[in-house]
Amino acid sequence: MDRFKFRIFDHDSETMYYAKGEEEGVELDGNGDLVGVDVPGLWVGGMNCELMQSTGRKDNDGKLMYEHDIVETWKFSTGETARKVIAWCPDRCGFRLYSIDHIKRKILNCPQSMVNVTTLKVLGNMYENPELLEE
Repeated sequence: MDRFKFRIFDHDSETMYYAKGEEEGVELDGNGDLVGVDVPGLWVGGMNCELMQSTGRKDNDGKLMYEHDIVETWKFSTGETARKVIAWCPDRCGFRLYSIDHIKRKILNCPQSMVNVTTLKVLGNMYENPELLEE
C-alpha cells in the first residue's frame, strides 16, 4: 500500500512535485501549517503551495490516487457515472468523494464513500486540470 506518499503543487511555478522516497520531508511551522517540502535536489516552499497525500488506493487502471484528484466514478448498482473530487473528510477521518458543485461552493458535508463505487478512474487533478471542474 502506498499510504504515505505525498505530492505538492506550487502555484507560483504551476508545477506538481512528487515526493517518492524516504529522503523527502514535510516542514510545518509551529501552528502545523505547511512551510514546504524537501525533495532531494529541490526545495518547494512558501505559502502558495498545496500539499496532498496519497489515498493509498489505486484506480482501476493502477494509477495511485491523491487528494484533489478528479475521478470518474461508476456504480454497478445504478449504472450512474459522475465526476467527483477526492478530499479529506475530517468528520469521517478518511478520504471521500465530493461532487464538483460541493467543491466549488466549499460545502464539505455529505461526502460519498470511496468504498461504494465500483469503478474509479483518475482523470486529472484540480490544479493541473481545472477545466475538469466545469460541468
